[in-house]
Amino acid sequence: MFPLIKECQRRVQVHEYSSFDQFWRYKLNVERGSSSILDDSHLEETVERLVKNLLLRDEWQLWWTGIGSMEIIEAILRNNRDDYNIIKPIILGDGQINRKSTSDALNRLYVGMKGSEYGITHNNHNKDSPDGNGRYYILGRSKILMFLWGQTPGFDVWLRKGLRRDGLGSSCSWIDENRWTPGQFCDTLKKLDGWVTEWEKTNGQSFKSLAKYHRPVGRIVDMIYWRQ
Repeated sequence: MFPLIKECQRRVQVHEYSSFDQFWRYKLNVERGSSSILDDSHLEETVERLVKNLLLRDEWQLWWTGIGSMEIIEAILRNNRDDYNIIKPIILGDGQINRKSTSDALNRLYVGMKGSEYGITHNNHNKDSPDGNGRYYILGRSKILMFLWGQTPGFDVWLRKGLRRDGLGSSCSWIDENRWTPGQFCDTLKKLDGWVTEWEKTNGQSFKSLAKYHRPVGRIVDMIYWRQ
């Protein structure tokens, strides 16, 4: 069952402003034309803002996982800029996540958050290396992509429980797992893409209309379900 518009609006207003908005205004300003926040001319500032607004902020709960140095983060983002530019125009709910080019780019980005030796987050956990089943820590990746791209929520356990309750198909184990494979991440985004489309049809309203400041769909989903 989909959450009603008024309930979604109430939940969004509870988290009306955060460090995400500071970063997102910067991104929108940079990417008005053909520029990218991962271009050489913007990359250093993007890393600084990502560290300040996300990685070292208490409320996002990533700092304790072991954050990579500015140089490591910059190198990882530079190596992933081509795939970022592929997904940059994609909006959650428009059906394009099902395209092979988009899914392939998301798969590479998910793996690419781990550099040659260290990752951006979770370096206190075997340097963010995958487990024996090829699964990486989901929270660091999903939250970073929520800031950079905006079309995925943070996928913490509260959000997963809420989405499953409200109709996003998943298994019970999906709720409790801290690590996902790249394929699991992409498949979940595809399901969420369809979920957003159905919500808009059911409610006769754009999902983006729920929030101010031109917030992206992934962030709005995150705001609705984060510790409601």
